[in-house]
Amino acid sequence: MIELKNSLRKWFYACRDRYDLRRNIIRKSTVKPSPVPDGYQIQPPDFIGIGAQKAGTSWWHELITSHPEVYDGMHMVGQVSPSYKRKEHHFFNRFCKQEFTDEDALDYSRWTARPNGMLAGEFTPVYLPKHWSALLIKKSAPNARLLVMLRDPIDRFVSGMRQMARQMPKLTALDAEVHYYRGLYCRQLQAWLRVFPRSQLLILQYEKCKLDPATELRRTFDFIGLDCRSSSSFNFKKKINRTFNKKSFSLGETHRRSLVESYRDDVKQLLETFPEIDGSLWKHFDD
Repeated sequence: MIELKNSLRKWFYACRDRYDLRRNIIRKSTVKPSPVPDGYQIQPPDFIGIGAQKAGTSWWHELITSHPEVYDGMHMVGQVSPSYKRKEHHFFNRFCKQEFTDEDALDYSRWTARPNGMLAGEFTPVYLPKHWSALLIKKSAPNARLLVMLRDPIDRFVSGMRQMARQMPKLTALDAEVHYYRGLYCRQLQAWLRVFPRSQLLILQYEKCKLDPATELRRTFDFIGLDCRSSSSFNFKKKINRTFNKKSFSLGETHRRSLVESYRDDVKQLLETFPEIDGSLWKHFDD
């Protein structure tokens, strides 16, 4: 009886923690932006990073906003909420369950208000798997340049599970299912390409960016419409997010082989659809 009570207690706390985590994510998207300073332009974002989670997006966003022609939203820090992040707005999260209005579209533009003559954007990597985000972004920022950073799906899965293990007392099959789905890149990108033209989407590869960050950053600047000046002044080695304890989650060999086979068809289609991705850099699929 005592063991049953302990099991129920652990289950309750796990459910509560997952609810709190989801509630915090929804809360992020319901916060109103602070008043726009005088002289700032209220415009939709010029660029939006939509994915993928745990693929180096914080690092890449930091490099983009280091460009002198990009405004990083500093006027919002400390005025919106303690949890405000310049990188991720999570604006469209709540619209999974409520109607999206013209006023909501205008609110989105207020988040990227900027001084005259500068560009601005955001990078919320969980937009990619949220199927409703594409249509809402099309309505709110139809001309925005979309950025996607992809990483070996197995490495991305492990990194995501390690982060989840830090946030939750006990991982569940649902956690694994969520992170598995987030690695089905081609399936998710096809949904976005039904809404946006291919020319409006830049595919970046995390492994390529690590090997030759200067070239890939120039490619990113060119796509966004920024001066592709020498990138020698950028700090490519600066660490943005902490590395999670490898002991918090480890992938057994049987589980790894199963994941590789589960992802194989999607990866094959991805490489055929987006030849700029170098499959040889994804060690789990280099065969």
